[in-house]
Amino acid sequence: ALLAVGLGALLSPRILSVLGMTSIAQLYDQTQNSQAAEAQAIHDQAPSLGIQVLDYEAYNGGDTDFPPQLTKIKASNPDWLIIDAAAPEAATIVNQGSQLGISSKIYVSEAANLFPSVWDATQGKIKGTYTATPGVVSGVTPQDPDAVSLFKAKNNAEPNIYGTWGW
Repeated sequence: ALLAVGLGALLSPRILSVLGMTSIAQLYDQTQNSQAAEAQAIHDQAPSLGIQVLDYEAYNGGDTDFPPQLTKIKASNPDWLIIDAAAPEAATIVNQGSQLGISSKIYVSEAANLFPSVWDATQGKIKGTYTATPGVVSGVTPQDPDAVSLFKAKNNAEPNIYGTWGW
């Protein structure tokens, strides 16, 4: 999986050239503000980066039947399928996309593809997908220079970027 810092990294021209992302289809949860916002940001910014948006499909959180959207996505034949979904839906989408023969590379938001439950639910089909995740911030100076040390003292672990935003 691609480890980068947030959505901005996914849309950076350097990352896009490495990934060979020239066309995308998107499937996003329209009931989750963060996922809908990320999907909208990608949708809006992609053309300015030379990426064709071939399909833009929504679903509601908790849905379990994705073949209607995935059939349209398959017909559009994108290089990449961008899935803005929480872990349960991401696993179901990957499984149903595999059953339909979708061969696009897959980017999964929210680092949902890193959850062991998604690996188990997809029986490993999630392997080879990509995500953007904040990673560990050691050596990075957050706005509050004490944030990393405070987080480590309280949690006995290195923080990711989300862990320092609250400090």
